[in-house]
Amino acid sequence: MSLAVPPSLLQAAETGPVDDEAFVACVRDSLPYAWQVVSRVAAELESSDADFADNVVPPPS
Repeated sequence: MSLAVPPSLLQAAETGPVDDEAFVACVRDSLPYAWQVVSRVAAELESSDADFADNVVPPPS
């Protein structure tokens, strides 16, 4: 996996705090499979009374 950071975001990080929305967009756009898995598992946890949620879907080959 590789995080593709736009030059504007990299420059912002070098000079101070990074906007949360820009950081989240960078992660979401760079790592779509990971974003999808985490989003799905978080939604499953939120919609249940369980103490934890686990990813049981095997990754694509």
